[in-house]
Amino acid sequence: LETGSSDAVVNYASGSTGTTLTFNYTVASGQNSSDLDYASTSALALNSGTIKDAAGNNATLTLASPSATNSLGSNKALIIDTTVPTVSSVTSTTANGSYNAADEIAVTVTFSETVTVTGTPQIELNTGNYSLSFDGENDDVDISLSNGDAILNNTPGTIAFWFKMNDTHSDNTPLIVSHEYPSDNYFQFKLDYAEQKLVFHLKDNSQGIDKTLNSIDALEYNTWQFSSATIDENFIKYYINGVLQDSEENSSTYDFISSSNRILLAHSYRIAGGSYTNTSLDEVAIWNEALTAAEVTALYNSGYGLSASSNSGDYTSSANLQGYWNFNEGSGTTLTDLSVNSNNGTISGASYATKGRIVNYASGSPGTTLTFNYTVVAGENSSDLDYYSTSALALNSGTIKDAADNAATLTLASPSATNSLGANKALIIDTTVPTVSSVTSTTSDGSYNADD
Repeated sequence: LETGSSDAVVNYASGSTGTTLTFNYTVASGQNSSDLDYASTSALALNSGTIKDAAGNNATLTLASPSATNSLGSNKALIIDTTVPTVSSVTSTTANGSYNAADEIAVTVTFSETVTVTGTPQIELNTGNYSLSFDGENDDVDISLSNGDAILNNTPGTIAFWFKMNDTHSDNTPLIVSHEYPSDNYFQFKLDYAEQKLVFHLKDNSQGIDKTLNSIDALEYNTWQFSSATIDENFIKYYINGVLQDSEENSSTYDFISSSNRILLAHSYRIAGGSYTNTSLDEVAIWNEALTAAEVTALYNSGYGLSASSNSGDYTSSANLQGYWNFNEGSGTTLTDLSVNSNNGTISGASYATKGRIVNYASGSPGTTLTFNYTVVAGENSSDLDYYSTSALALNSGTIKDAADNAATLTLASPSATNSLGANKALIIDTTVPTVSSVTSTTSDGSYNADD
């Protein structure tokens, strides 16, 4: 068979003593044909075998010319395609320029041939975001509360954060985010490695509350997850990635946080000798109201999240933030509280890591160019927008394949290199608000009179 640079030799399979012989061809990598046919009129060969009729006459093996009447190419339309689609270029249909929070930028990924998408592939953009990584040995963040009673005392509330469950097992249930007022009043988010789940536990002896809520399914290791818990006078609800996991009826308010203590990240002092957690954290937020399910879903935002400091879509509670640490300092030992309460945290040992912005596939299938719509959120900044790495394009449990079912190779050009988004476009992300640095005068110091 004519299959490109390497022709396929196909063995006889069945049909002897009949008028039709079958040769089974298994397509091999590297073989291609726009209309499968044999190579020539002499393509049928005995290979030391025989083809005879009942009287012992040898068959004449001459075939019709390729593509002529009665040939394979004429009788059938069989396309052999083992060429894997590859990414040719990443660019944007959005004009070059500067963009602010809520602006939308269309990022386009062009392939070498037409592809069809299933699911929701994603591309990770480098937008100046950071997270903190904790080694599980002695890293933590200690957030001292100067006004805890003013934050969440006998009032509804919500706690939310992003975390990554690293594949490092522990004999205890290490804490990720917790407020640990000794023995009678605390909340804890803790990892259960035996079940591969995140557990939410809260207790207030004064109100007779001692609740434990669990995530439903085992969590993926080394993958960013969004956890949130809401509490009001009727229900305690626990969500992972915007999906309700567990709920408990509630008949009273809960003293979430006492002013006499602190919030700890990746550390517990309730366990003898202290316990540290090997994890990564980002975007810890506390509100003095129970967010709605729609708000929780909006904050999850299909896998990346919104900035809690700005209302967007179904999320309307930025004014109720009582603590917000977005981890975007990128260096230093202070984790800044961006809420009005300014309860800054002290970083001990934990290291900053860049965290890309995940953008979902939007349109283009089937076609050669796929579009990913990126909406800028507060806190993101880039002097020349690009993706995060050569592996920034990911399937996210979806598929990108050509008509022959070949899975596309998703490797991108290196950031800022030829055919990258950064090389093809000049898109500036600037959500930093201008502030007044100083007020002065160019006039010399001295005394001045009317009309001076």
